[in-house]
Parts: sequence; structure tokens; C-alpha cells
Amino acid sequence: MKKISGFTLTEVIIVIVIVGILSLISVPIYRDHVQKSVAVEGQALLSEIMATQEIYNARNKVWYSASTTDAVTSASFVPEIGIDARRNKYFNHFSWRSIEATNDDDVSFSITTEGITGTKADGVSLTLNYYKGKAYEIIQNSGN
Repeated sequence: MKKISGFTLTEVIIVIVIVGILSLISVPIYRDHVQKSVAVEGQALLSEIMATQEIYNARNKVWYSASTTDAVTSASFVPEIGIDARRNKYFNHFSWRSIEATNDDDVSFSITTEGITGTKADGVSLTLNYYKGKAYEIIQNSGN
């Protein structure tokens, strides 16, 4: 008579527990990497806005939207400087906040974009800060 070999219930339960522990560790790490990769689109949008802002300043000797002191403007399309965020998959709008000091040489501004709700970028927020005389910086504000 042949002996039937197989796994015992204990062995199967141990394998299930190990797989569960591995998934508890790997899923948050995976989500973090997905958010970082999606945030690259937001960084590209903010860098594009900054590049067009510098071109606008070189042509007109004034920063775009610098006259709207402490005002927050939300947009997806700005034809004056050629920005169209509507084509992006995860970041299709941005908010612009210009802060003007006593003279036009001290202008500074920040531009924020947030991931579209219901996408992989939901909860991701990026801000570009520019201060006259310094290199601009892009900061990831939050993430799930």
C-alpha cells in the first residue's frame, strides 16, 4: 500500500502567516514608491512653470502674477506664460501665491500642485518656493 504524502495543516498555516507578515511589510513600502514615482509628474509640472516664469521675466522684466500680492490663484491653464496642466495624468491644476516686497527686486512666490483625487497621486502635494536671489526648491508636502 502506498503512503499518501502532503502538507500538514500546521505547515500550511505557517506558510500563510509568513506570507501575511511579508505583505504587511511590503505593501506600505510599495505604496511609498508608487507615490514617489507619481510625484515626479508634479515636479515636472512645477519645473515647467518655473522655466516659463523665468522666460516671462526675461522678456517683460517683471515676474508673472507679481502684482497680485498675497493672492492665491488656482488654474489649470495660463495662456500668458504658456502653461497647460490639463494634459497631465496625476497633477492637472496648481495654485499660485505671489508675495511682493517693497520693491520689484524682492519678489517671491510659491506654486502648489495636488494630486487628483481617486488616482495614485491622491494625497500627494508638492510646493515650489522661489525667493529672489536663491535657487528654487520643490518640497513634497504630504502623502498617504
